[in-house]
Amino acid sequence: MGHNTREFQLHESVTGLPRKIQIVSHHNSEIVIAIDKARWLVLTTNELSIFKLLYRGLSLNAVLEHFKEIDLIAVLKKIEIMNFYESATNTISNYLETATIILTDGCNLRCKHCLMSAGPSPKKEKEMTEEKWFSLLQKLKKTGIEKIVFYGGEPLLKKKALDIIVQAYSLNFEIKLMTNGTLIDITNQAHYSMFCHEIQISLDGLEKSHDHIRGKGTFKKTWRAIELLSPIGDRLTISVTTIPENLDQFTTELPVLLKQIHDLNPDIKILISPELLTGRDVEAQGKGSHFNKVIEQAAAEATENKCNNKPILMFPGEVRNQCGWGEGWWINSLGKLLPCHLAEHPIDIDRESMTQAHDESSIEKVATCNTCSLKSFCGGRCRIENKKLTGNMLQGDCSQEDKENIILNLIDSFESIMSQQQEEKK
Repeated sequence: MGHNTREFQLHESVTGLPRKIQIVSHHNSEIVIAIDKARWLVLTTNELSIFKLLYRGLSLNAVLEHFKEIDLIAVLKKIEIMNFYESATNTISNYLETATIILTDGCNLRCKHCLMSAGPSPKKEKEMTEEKWFSLLQKLKKTGIEKIVFYGGEPLLKKKALDIIVQAYSLNFEIKLMTNGTLIDITNQAHYSMFCHEIQISLDGLEKSHDHIRGKGTFKKTWRAIELLSPIGDRLTISVTTIPENLDQFTTELPVLLKQIHDLNPDIKILISPELLTGRDVEAQGKGSHFNKVIEQAAAEATENKCNNKPILMFPGEVRNQCGWGEGWWINSLGKLLPCHLAEHPIDIDRESMTQAHDESSIEKVATCNTCSLKSFCGGRCRIENKKLTGNMLQGDCSQEDKENIILNLIDSFESIMSQQQEEKK
């Protein structure tokens, strides 16, 4: 029997499986976790029995004395697809390649779920001028940054925002613009299409629902921007979400909304957000919440695989050793570098400072996380939350609900990876 690059011989055993594993049961699923390897399998009860025999070193022939060949093949395929071996190498994402620039704290809207609580523009003299942004972009280029995400507030509210974007483009940065779309019109859409590699626009339902969240009249402006930008196809992403009070209406409207986007251009990417961070007028709605479950179910029924309603949240071998602190360059509207958008104190704009901020708060430094089998998938609880609760960023244990959410993410991601493999074979 063979799969991928490994050839299995019936008289031999499967060698090289991870030395340290832990098995976690969740309803009808058995999750086998390779501790410290950021790799996992999701098995049925029957498949787990097969895996245990393989793990004990029995030959394939010996396993076939007790189980059907089709079931053994299913387990071997999962092992191969997930590269579930001790020799598999881990990867840590290059957290120093992307800088998120908050061009302005100001925004022309006051969305109920805004995690930045953005609103009317602050005093203009406090924010960076375009000349200072030009200088900072050049400095970022020298540090090895490859991608710039322009964020806000509403970044296009910034005076000469387009000039700043063009400057970033001239320095060969990959550019992503995140916007509410209300300031994009026939006079400027061609420029944003030309100088941005990706544009992400937020849309929170049909007109009544969207306007309830973002303000009266905003839907028409945002939809007009989407129409104007639709020719760029997969370089345009529509980020769709809602808030708990609009949940019932959202599930009804979602199929209609997705069809309207698809009719504009089937290549437009759609991102459905099944979770919420704490924002201006909403509390966080995480994995496993009623909100999350309803959104995921509605997305699954409405999309028919036209969007990433079940994204791969966990990748095999990709170690998460941080909550996000120090994993991206957050540059505020004053030109100060923060290790997180929630951080209060800036650090020097250089790689050494970012690396130090990252390493000093690594999950390996969080005592309560050291013995947890899920630490490589988790990164630990928010360091800011830890500090609020205990006075120390490196103290604070997660809840059982947090662990449950990680398990759910592992199961969902595993299913997505398996589905992706099947699609590639077609």
